[in-house]
Amino acid sequence: MLSQAPPLSPRLVGKLMRHLSSSVLLACTLAGSAAQAAVYVSSDHTVPGGNAWNSAFGSQQNVHVGQASGGGLVSGVDLDIVAGAALNGDLYARSDSRTAIYGGSFTHYANGYRTSLRLYDSAHVKVAYDKASLGIANVDDHSSLTLENGRVDGIQVHDSGTARVSGGVIQSLSSFTIAEAAGIGAHLELTGGRTNGIVRATQGGSVDVSGGNFSTLFSYNGLIEVSGGLGATNGRLGSSKGGLGQFVLYGSNFALSNARADSYFDPTYWISGPGVSYVLTGTLLNGQTIRASYFEEGLVLGEAPRNIAFAASPVPEPTTASLMLMGLALAAWMACKGRQRV
Repeated sequence: MLSQAPPLSPRLVGKLMRHLSSSVLLACTLAGSAAQAAVYVSSDHTVPGGNAWNSAFGSQQNVHVGQASGGGLVSGVDLDIVAGAALNGDLYARSDSRTAIYGGSFTHYANGYRTSLRLYDSAHVKVAYDKASLGIANVDDHSSLTLENGRVDGIQVHDSGTARVSGGVIQSLSSFTIAEAAGIGAHLELTGGRTNGIVRATQGGSVDVSGGNFSTLFSYNGLIEVSGGLGATNGRLGSSKGGLGQFVLYGSNFALSNARADSYFDPTYWISGPGVSYVLTGTLLNGQTIRASYFEEGLVLGEAPRNIAFAASPVPEPTTASLMLMGLALAAWMACKGRQRV
């Protein structure tokens, strides 16, 4: 009797269908004017495949990866952008596409501004080019962004999207530089890189700072966890009133001192109501000694801060903790069985 083969993943099915049907690599359409033209990438264009994208995408054209010209999403599209490529519009990543930026030039036909990244569905974009200079990256739905090198004007993560920054710079030419996780499920992970702007957690979003240089943090109805990466002498932490904006710092010897009435202002013109600020000292989990400021909106002098907590190290994830307990239980059971055999 023949056994039933396991089902193929949607991503693999998408790849097989494309190769079997000899689909067109890309399609270009005009939508009223040249400024509204678009390029649709609907099959692989990669370095391993020997056909990475290294030429112009087209003048005044947005690029849609993982989408057909008719608007339908295409599964399993992989795109590598390398030296020689030129994009004169925004980059839209759709479906479960995977786009990696290793080279190229990126501008926008509107006044020569930089190419913005717009991620939807379960798409992933990696920026690994040290000379990449891009506009704002918008990460929505269940999509994800990885910034390893280069520069973006800002990162906005929404609705179960994720962004991981291990290198590069988040910095616009104006004062409005924001790296933000906004919405329940939105998560921003900062392990490297730097910004002179604000890092924010809002509307239930979460931020994890463990490396790099991120000095100005504001938690407004969100959670920011810090185990490293805070400016050693110029760090600024601010939280909103009523216990909505939460901070957890991991390390040792933390203390809040020098309480004084104050308000909070950040480079994106976030101005809080009155509250109390403190001098925050201690040693973060990565060994970094800090002397920062902490502000809590809604407090009055004499009240204890409510929005900040200190811990030695992060609590293991539930799955990790469960595995640890299972391992201990198994070890105990095996030891007991061993004793019974003696």
